[in-house]
Order: sequence, then structure tokens, then C-alpha cells
Amino acid sequence: MCILMGATIAIPLIVIPAFTGALDPYGLYGGIVDRQAPRLARTQNDRLIKPWDIIIQQPRTILFGTSRVKEGFRPDWFPDAYNAGIDGAGMADIADMVDHAAHFDRALHTAYIELPFSSFVGGAPPRPPPPLVTLAGLADGLVKFFLSMQAVEASLSMLGNPPKPDYYITRGGFADAPGKPPESTAEITTDYLAAYPKFAWAFTMPNEFAWLQFARIQLTCTEHRIKCVFFATPSSAPVLAAIDLHGDWPIFTDYKRRLAAQGAIFDFDDPNGKFFEIGKPVYWHNSGHFAPALANPIAREMVDGHAVVLTPENVGSRLRELHAALRHWEIATGFAEAYRRAFAVSSHSLGEEPTVKAGANMATR
Repeated sequence: MCILMGATIAIPLIVIPAFTGALDPYGLYGGIVDRQAPRLARTQNDRLIKPWDIIIQQPRTILFGTSRVKEGFRPDWFPDAYNAGIDGAGMADIADMVDHAAHFDRALHTAYIELPFSSFVGGAPPRPPPPLVTLAGLADGLVKFFLSMQAVEASLSMLGNPPKPDYYITRGGFADAPGKPPESTAEITTDYLAAYPKFAWAFTMPNEFAWLQFARIQLTCTEHRIKCVFFATPSSAPVLAAIDLHGDWPIFTDYKRRLAAQGAIFDFDDPNGKFFEIGKPVYWHNSGHFAPALANPIAREMVDGHAVVLTPENVGSRLRELHAALRHWEIATGFAEAYRRAFAVSSHSLGEEPTVKAGANMATR
């Protein structure tokens, strides 16, 4: 009886992973079935699949960052690259992934590492977040992609529909079909206007824990002799305008000045306001994610080494020019008035007085 029970348990544990591993429906070994479900599974399970991808694929170049990196940059824009961008990643998540790659990717030569403004504000967490990459997490990935019913179903769907190479998807690219592009800047700002007053507190203080994680990444790069290219992704006009109108511009300038003090960090907030769109958006899909029209030149400038490096000498002039362009955009689009109305509505619903902090944009009030 014991032998029978043991066999009943052991056989599926052998047969199922052998079946799913041979068919590899999630493209861990380079091919992926041309069906939406397994493609989306890669996109929706960054924290499970991307650590495994790095171990298996051994890329020479890796892009680390948030969903901006994940959705914005095609891996084929960089030499032998893997896109390790993760939805909702904080600096601790990015540091964990860099550390994981440094230990398990023997071919790793160059790392492009995003330093997003959103990760450097909000104050330090009450306790350090759990590590992104753990043995338990890697084991969970093995179960999900080889032993789960979803893995079996995805493998069955491949019968008669063999996998094909898909460099973009299997190298960490964004698998979701793009949505309908926005018709106007107003369409981008509407949702953001309603949301920002509710989380404006997050922009009132720097996140010192994030700066510690940045230092941790720098140490990892030095210890493992990895060429690390740090870059600050651009912020959209609605994001910067809301920060400005709420009186939190000094937090943004502090972030930029601290980056400038680090040296050798590429800065992509364009001071002439080129990316502050008024008509039909070209550079932005929404207030948080940029389109290929903006991502592609950023990638080219980083690969060629021609991007602007933020320095203590140029940070002041770049911030002044950026702020002037932003003020123009706030008035030209009517964002300032729309923001005041949204803030008043939000404050009223919370039973608060609709106040704006000292230092806010007085010119547009």
C-alpha cells in the first residue's frame, strides 16, 4: 500500500515536469508558443520568471528598472541584452536583481540601471522589504512554470502549434498588446489629476532608504567589475506639474542635485520642454510610461555614450530651464486651473481645507 501511494505521488512529479519542461510553453529556453496566455504569463510574473531567465540565458547586457524600463525599451536595441524591468519595482527590488545577476550571470558585462524619481520619494519604509530574489521565490517559479495546471494547459495548447523563436518576448520584452494611444494630452492628464492629490504626501520627503540601495548597487558593480550605466528616466509634464503646483518642486531639485553629486549619471529630463506635449501625444502613452518615440533615442544615446551627464556644474541651469518650460506648459494646457479644481474636490471629499503649500506655483494661481 505504501509503495502504491508513493508511486501515485512520485509519478506525476516526474511525468508532469518532464512533459512541461520538454515543451517549455513559457519560453524559458528560447521559444514560445504563439498564444496570448503564455505570452502574458511572462509579463505578469516578472518576479518569478526574470530571475530564472537571467540564470538560463546568461545575457551580456541587462536593463534594470521599473515598468518604464520593462515597457519602454526593446531588448534588441542593446547588444545581447535582457530586459529585467519589473512592474512597481523600488530601489530595493532593483538592487536585489542587480545582485542576483552579478552572482549568477557569468557573462554579464554591462548593466543599464534606472534611477527613477518616484523611487526616491515617499520616506523610508517602516522595515526593509523582503528580498526580491529568494530560494523560495525561485522554487515557486519552478512549480508555476513546470508543475502547475496552468503549465500543463499551456503545454497542451502547444501540441500541433510548435514554439518559435521570439527574441523580444523571451528576452524580457513587454508582452501585452498596446492599448489605444491617447488622442490628446488632456486624456493623459485626466486620471492623473484625479489621483495625485490623494498621494501627494509621497512627494513631500526624500526616501533615504532608496539612496542606501543605490549605494548598495554601486558597491555590487565595483565588486563584480560590472560596467554600470546609471540613468534618470524623464518624468512627464503632468507628473512634474502636479509636483510643482503642490509646492513640492524642492524635493525634485534635491533629487537631481544628489544625483549630480554622484557623477556619471545620464539625465533625460529635457530642459527645453521638448517632451512636454500639448497636442496629440507622441512621446507618452500615459503620465507614467513613455512611448518608443522617446525610449528609442534614449537607448541610442546610452549605447553610444552621447547622453547628457548630470554634474554639479550643469544641474542648476538644467533645473531652471526645465522649470521655466514646465510653467509655460501648465498655463498653455490649462493644467494649473484643472489641478486646483481636482485638489479642491479631493480635499473636500476628505473633509480638509483645499490648501496649497508655500512655495507652490503662484504665477498660475
